[in-house]
Amino acid sequence: MSFSTAFSGDFYYYGRNHGTLHSGLSDPRPGDAIVFGSGPQNTSTSVHVGIIEKANADGTVDTIEGNSDDQVMRRHFVPATRGAYAIVSPAGA
Repeated sequence: MSFSTAFSGDFYYYGRNHGTLHSGLSDPRPGDAIVFGSGPQNTSTSVHVGIIEKANADGTVDTIEGNSDDQVMRRHFVPATRGAYAIVSPAGA
């Protein structure tokens, strides 16, 4: 995925424009982007993005996220409980 800005909401628009935006937070896969906030409108509503490393059978995901507490971190969580609003696959995946 490539963007002309550093805005996390652009991931949502990329998925919408390329047909890779998942309905709700369904079917996450390794390599997908997961976007956090309440929507893609602006930097107040779209606040962070991570890359899914693993989707687990129990509905949790493992992500790798940069700029997380000023470092790169692995996280393990249920997407909806952490404020995720979109999952986007790369085009051609």
